[in-house]
Amino acid sequence: MSEILPIIVVNWNGLSDTVECIDSLLESDYKDISIFLVDNDSSDDEGVTLQSKYKNHPKVTVILNKTNLGFGGAHNQVLDNYLQDISFDYLCLINNDAIVTKNSLSKAVDFAVIENVDVLSMKMVDYTQRHKMDNAGHRLLTNGEILPIGSQQNVDAYNEKHSNVGASGGACLISKKCIENIGLYDPFFFVGYEDAEYGLRARLTYHNCMYCPDAIVYHKGGQSIKKVFDTQYSIQTFRNIRYTNYKLLPWPVLIATAPYRLIRTCMIILIGFIIFRWSLSLVMIKSCLEFYIHDFSTSLKSRRALRKNRRLMGSLSVLRLMNSAVLNDIAKFYSIFVRKTPTAIEKYR
Repeated sequence: MSEILPIIVVNWNGLSDTVECIDSLLESDYKDISIFLVDNDSSDDEGVTLQSKYKNHPKVTVILNKTNLGFGGAHNQVLDNYLQDISFDYLCLINNDAIVTKNSLSKAVDFAVIENVDVLSMKMVDYTQRHKMDNAGHRLLTNGEILPIGSQQNVDAYNEKHSNVGASGGACLISKKCIENIGLYDPFFFVGYEDAEYGLRARLTYHNCMYCPDAIVYHKGGQSIKKVFDTQYSIQTFRNIRYTNYKLLPWPVLIATAPYRLIRTCMIILIGFIIFRWSLSLVMIKSCLEFYIHDFSTSLKSRRALRKNRRLMGSLSVLRLMNSAVLNDIAKFYSIFVRKTPTAIEKYR
C-alpha cells in the first residue's frame, strides 16, 4: 500500500483535548502520516492557537474555517480540497477527544491490508474507565437504529475480530476505493449519526466492514456532542435515523419492520405522557412531524442517487444483517420508565 496515511482531526472548542490527540498521533510508531487539523470556527481563537503551535510541523496542516461546517462537512472539505493530490490507500479519522496508543495506527493499517477491510473500526476504550469499552463498531437493529457495539462492557470481551455495520467516526480507517465508490459523509448530517449512515451505506454496497481488536484508542466520549446536546439535537437525531432508513433500507425491509417501529413510537409517546416524562413524548412527536415535512423527500432523492449504477444488498440479506431490537428496547424501557433513569434528552437539556 501507499506509505502516507492522511488523518483528519476536527476541533470545535476543545483545545486541550485536541492538543493531547495530535501529540499522541505524532508519537505513533506509524511515521508516514499527514495530519489535517480542521478548526471549525471555535471561540477564543482556538484555531489561531493551534495554528501557532503546529505551523512549523511538517506532518500537520492546520485549516481554519470561518464558519462551523459540522463534523461531516469538515471531513468532506479535507477530502475535496486537500487529498486530491495525495496518493493513499486508507484515510484515517480520529476524534479530537481520542488518544491513540503508540502502535494503534500500524496495527490498524496492517489489519486492513491483510483482511482487505474497507471500513475498519478501532478498539475504542473508555478514557477514564479503561476496563470498559466505548465502541467496537456499529450494529443495525430491526427498529432501524444503528447502535455502538460493546458500549460500557468489559474490554476483555472484545479481543476478537468481527464483522460489523461500519465504524465510529471517532477512530476508523476508510479505504480509498470505498470513498471513490460511495463518497464520504452525507451533507444532510451536521453533527451526529453521519458515521452510522456511512457504515450502513458501505455495508449495503458490499464493502467489508470489520473491527480490529489490536488498534486501541482511548476515547473521552462525545466531548463536542455534550456542548450541543439539547432537545433540538435529540429531535434531529431521530430525524437522522428516519432519513437513514428511507435512504438505505430496501422497501420490503421498511414494510416488514414498519409495524414494530410504529408500535414502538406510539408506546414511547403514550407512556411518556402517562408518567409525565413529556420531553420524551414531545421529541418523538416533533421528530416525526419534522421528518415527514422537511426530510422525507430529501431522503428519497438520496435513495435514488445512491442506487444509480450501484448494486445494493437485497432484502433477505439486510434482514439477516439486523439484530433484534426487542431485548434492547425492553432494557431501555425498563431503565427509562421503571427505574426513572434520566435520558440523554433530560440530562443535557
